[in-house]
Amino acid sequence: SIHNPDSSSMTLGKYLDGTIESGSYVAKAEETGDTYFSLGNDWNSIKEKYDLSEKEMFEVFNTKALDDAVESGKTIRFSQNPNDWGGTLSDEWEYLKEKHGFTRLIEDGGYWYAKV
Repeated sequence: SIHNPDSSSMTLGKYLDGTIESGSYVAKAEETGDTYFSLGNDWNSIKEKYDLSEKEMFEVFNTKALDDAVESGKTIRFSQNPNDWGGTLSDEWEYLKEKHGFTRLIEDGGYWYAKV
């Protein structure tokens, strides 16, 4: 589920339609070689198989990916402003603030960089 693990930065964001034109985090991360987390189609099958809620899926998978990225010293950036979205994207930003002390986002070059 972790792609490009050796990169020095991690891109988070919305999948949208999966294309670079839409701003999909997966496409942007692939283009730049950034680390990203994606279970792809397995997200729903895992969720159903283990009868997990979206919140439980976030706690089991997303938080671990975020913890690993921060502990590895990766630059964390979003392909969309997480303050403009609800759901998982907003949850990731809130988690980074609460658990890892991030306090602000700096927009630069079409990304929003998480800063302490």
